[in-house]
Amino acid sequence: MKRTINEHDFVNAFYPNYENHFSYEGKVALYEYLTQLEEDTGFEMELDAIAICCDFTEYDEFTEFLEDYEDYAKEHNIKEIDDIAEHTQLIRYDGGLDHKFIIQQFWSKQERNSMQYFKIDYTDYEWYELMIKMKQKLPNNYHDCFDDYGVIKDKYMDIFCVDIFQTSDKKGK
Repeated sequence: MKRTINEHDFVNAFYPNYENHFSYEGKVALYEYLTQLEEDTGFEMELDAIAICCDFTEYDEFTEFLEDYEDYAKEHNIKEIDDIAEHTQLIRYDGGLDHKFIIQQFWSKQERNSMQYFKIDYTDYEWYELMIKMKQKLPNNYHDCFDDYGVIKDKYMDIFCVDIFQTSDKKGK
């Protein structure tokens, strides 16, 4: 059984746990982008607010992007917002300010090669055990990472939604 999602449903899917991950305007822009992508590809997507939060990041201005991707931007001569589109999906929208944008997360080849642990290779429980070994701030009980509905609690979202984890010495010490 499938349910058709409208813009209102999409925006509300982020409440209450992920309501601050994107601005209202950002959620609307993502809805428009994802529904257009469905139409263009003919592939029907499943609405997963957690995955969207992990896959996309909203920026209020270009300098915020540079803080996250400084080395990559220098290496690839990214000097303005439009240059980002050559490296990942760029979603521009007004949002009250004409310089707000959303990107799909990406890693440079050098970053991928230097990283050690790939989330995709682990179940949530295996990832939890690995992160405990890496001295990440997680509760002693795996189930305490989730709310009553099985959703990852906000304070652990960054740990569970990271695609790649690297230790400082690459040996897990």
